[in-house]
Amino acid sequence: MFQKLILIAVLALLIGPAIVADTISARERDGGLDISGSWELDADADGQPVAIKLKLDQEDDAFSGTVVSHFGGGTVENGKITDFDISATLKVEIQGQPMDLKLTAKVEGDIMDGLIVGDMIPRVTFKGKRSNAD
Repeated sequence: MFQKLILIAVLALLIGPAIVADTISARERDGGLDISGSWELDADADGQPVAIKLKLDQEDDAFSGTVVSHFGGGTVENGKITDFDISATLKVEIQGQPMDLKLTAKVEGDIMDGLIVGDMIPRVTFKGKRSNAD
């Protein structure tokens, strides 16, 4: 039994870094987070599933872009990157109403996990991944 545990530990040490390396972009390996591109997010708005698409353009530690869901669309503005955390304002129109929403998320490789909050909307949690639709 002890030998099996040692074997599992050795395999984890050998294979683990290779798995993690596949999810980390070149910019992250060079010390910075790269969030540029298209993202497909699966969100939960008070129990209701919502598909959200982001298209982000990054310059250094700032970013902007567009956001679209079946409720409406808009722009991503004032985006900031700190380590693996991002924040931005979503200027959107939801069912004809203009709104400013706050997006915060943690990004690791091609995975994004976060929260969108704003007046007059329920708290929206989301998880998503970078898509190849660029």
